[in-house]
Amino acid sequence: MNDIKSIDDLAGIVESFNKAGKKVILRGQAEDKPLKPQIGREAYCLMAEKEIFESFKEERLSCCKKVNTDDVSHPKNDYDWLVLAQHYGCKTRCLDWTQWNDVALFFAVGDAIDKNGVVWIYELPSNNSAEWLCLGHPDLNKSPFQLKEIKIYHPSLLLDYRPTTQGALLTLHPSPGEPITMDNRRMFKLKVPADSKKNIKCDLVNRGINEARLFGAGEETL
Repeated sequence: MNDIKSIDDLAGIVESFNKAGKKVILRGQAEDKPLKPQIGREAYCLMAEKEIFESFKEERLSCCKKVNTDDVSHPKNDYDWLVLAQHYGCKTRCLDWTQWNDVALFFAVGDAIDKNGVVWIYELPSNNSAEWLCLGHPDLNKSPFQLKEIKIYHPSLLLDYRPTTQGALLTLHPSPGEPITMDNRRMFKLKVPADSKKNIKCDLVNRGINEARLFGAGEETL
């Protein structure tokens, strides 16, 4: 596991993938914990997950009606709703990833300053791979709770402020209680040493990468 001690260290590794003609997304974590969606990090219950999800949709629609606006970010399907739920604090079957190095580092250094962080790199499949839930994909007509394999979903830039500013893509997990393993995915893990976190965080702040920029208002949910 390589050590990331600066912004440039991560940039150089990502560039090596780019030069090899490979596209990647990244995920920063303040601690080295399994790649498991929030809903699956405790005792998992499908019925409870669905109830949380439906409650989120109802509450968001109700809030918009109270302020006399239809600005619900115009989700086109339940996959868009999952994106919104994920970015506004709900426990879902999704994991957040980002296209941008600095955003991944923000999450890797933001908390647990005395513990090593990690940046995961996920090598993306080709554009026509069945892993992608792209526009027109037949699985978009299904419920997200019916998926049988891990899928990658890229939310619309018009969906909401947070996914847009975070360069977000999501993986949707058919078995939220089971972590992704490095054995069966195109996954790479990089360590962010605890003693490097403070300097990296200062450099990110100097670049304008901060909570206000990425969230507007609210809590971190990646």
